[in-house]
Amino acid sequence: MLGNSVSSSISNVMDRAGIPGTPHALRHWFGTALREAGVDSLVIKELMGHESLATTAIYVDVPLKQRSAAVSLLPVISSVRPALNTDNDTAFEQFTLFDWATR
Repeated sequence: MLGNSVSSSISNVMDRAGIPGTPHALRHWFGTALREAGVDSLVIKELMGHESLATTAIYVDVPLKQRSAAVSLLPVISSVRPALNTDNDTAFEQFTLFDWATR
């Protein structure tokens, strides 16, 4: 079976099942759904038949929720800074290493 024949067959099955999209879009959905479920990127790479994680990265979107959760794992640092509009001499501000590095 040639590559286009496989794609056409999958497309026909998707049409009959009422699944919108293309076989290529299905690959994106597959990789992203696995990532959202917490599957390790190396496992996704193997399941998608890629030799390189760089190729897998093209197909997989990392959801904002997972990116935010990753950043929240960074340790919190306390910083002594002058407080605005207070009578205190100093105030502590808490932020993560990510916050500090992006200031």
